[in-house]
Amino acid sequence: MLAIECSLPMPEVMLPAKLYSSCGKLAVQITTLGEDRATVTSSGRPPAGSFAYLVRNGIKIPAIVAWAMGDVVGLSFEMPMDGAWRESAFRARR
Repeated sequence: MLAIECSLPMPEVMLPAKLYSSCGKLAVQITTLGEDRATVTSSGRPPAGSFAYLVRNGIKIPAIVAWAMGDVVGLSFEMPMDGAWRESAFRARR
């Protein structure tokens, strides 16, 4: 039997952030953001499977680079954002 993973689409956003990884600090643009994952664009890209921190508005979210293709990187958060206040603060424009 073939298992097919189905996930809800993530809302599109355009939020500047920083991504800290083995490649150093990268300025990124968050293009989609969910409770447990995000997609970012950047001129640099860390390798798939590597550990990274996505940082915005002083909130640091540990993540694994799930995939990287061109200038787009898919991140899987180690733990879902814990609570509406944190997600709201992360999304806030400052």
